Amino acid sequence: MSSPSRVSSTERLISGPAEGSLDAQLARIEEGFDSESVEVLRERLGLSTEQMAELLGISARTLSRRMQAGRLSPGESNRLYRYARLFGRAVEVLGGEETARQWLTTGQWALGGRVPLEIARYEPGAREIRQLLGRIERGIPT
Repeated sequence: MSSPSRVSSTERLISGPAEGSLDAQLARIEEGFDSESVEVLRERLGLSTEQMAELLGISARTLSRRMQAGRLSPGESNRLYRYARLFGRAVEVLGGEETARQWLTTGQWALGGRVPLEIARYEPGAREIRQLLGRIERGIPT
């Protein structure tokens, strides 16, 4: 079970814009997210270490080094932020973490059978997922 400080650290990551100004968010990404945020999000998404490393665009060995050092690079932090925001939005729209986790890791008809987490590696994919979640939230047929 996660400690309250680990959960709140990730909650702040997932909550995004509600957590401070744009400048504050950019500064957090530039500074690099801490390794606890990586681990908690990895657990909440139900991913292996190798899968998490792949999403962050690094090898499992590099992720291990980052975890030991305690901090991600700005580029890795930017990708972590993208996944955390998508997870948070999916939880909000779909009504729970388990449903969001399943939806994000399973091929979706409205995405041509593609897996949301896989296409979110790049901003156009993440944007499409955000738009799809918006349509689902408004009850627009997908």
